[in-house]
Amino acid sequence: MLSYSKALPEQLPEFYNYLLAYPKAKPTNVDDTFYWARVKFGLKPTLRVVQTVTMRGGPADSVAYAIAEKQLYSSHYFETALDLSFCIRGGDDAKQPGFYLIMAMGSEQAGLTGVKGSIVRKAAVGRSVSNLQNALTTIRNTLEGR
Repeated sequence: MLSYSKALPEQLPEFYNYLLAYPKAKPTNVDDTFYWARVKFGLKPTLRVVQTVTMRGGPADSVAYAIAEKQLYSSHYFETALDLSFCIRGGDDAKQPGFYLIMAMGSEQAGLTGVKGSIVRKAAVGRSVSNLQNALTTIRNTLEGR
């Protein structure tokens, strides 16, 4: 899935190389976390094991944070999944600090063909969109102190 991106190896080569070569070549500004989650996707819950790689940019870097969530295991449906999030500094004006949040999510699923697959796919897409909306709302509310 990393091969789909052309910007990542150009803009963040150490981060990109670490994602490909894990556990080798770990940059000093990168932390790893592993977790498991039971998620509602399709018609039945899915157990996933995920590695989160977080890179902190320096004060002068345009990328404040880069976060990759790489699926290592899924009990069903997902063959691969990779979510990338980037916090890009908004500008040089200290009076109006801010950032842009860029999120790219990709996955490949199995068993979503035929009649049963179309039902699962419809439920999965609806839940994915809803979950993304909820996550973005939570991020906005946290940042705005609501």
